[in-house]
Amino acid sequence: MSEKDLQIKCNQWIEYAYPELSELFYFHAFQGLSFPTKYKFAIISQAKKLGGLKKNILDFQFNKNNGKYSGLFIELKIESPFKLDGKLKKDEHLEAQYNTIQLLLNEGHYACFVWSFDQFKKIVTDYMECRL
Repeated sequence: MSEKDLQIKCNQWIEYAYPELSELFYFHAFQGLSFPTKYKFAIISQAKKLGGLKKNILDFQFNKNNGKYSGLFIELKIESPFKLDGKLKKDEHLEAQYNTIQLLLNEGHYACFVWSFDQFKKIVTDYMECRL
């Protein structure tokens, strides 16, 4: 499954599971859109100029206070960003996203990497039921 497919599946599930909260969450899924090559760089450039495309913004944002955390942020991956020893894989992009996760945790949010649909459902459900 691609990251784009995972985003779509997660978005569809949360719309189904928590429809009453649909105005409180969204995906930053711009990077998953497909454009003809001749337009791609112009579109991305315009989005950056408008401030709508920023580095290290996590894929999923849920603006719902659960009593313990003021929001939930998830970065979706198609495989674990961690080595078998639990350390983050050596990758500049992952390290920058991990730093964003740390900043969000420091601000009172719950933030993490997720790399499967079942894991996404568990994190969101545990968050909503205050089990995190």
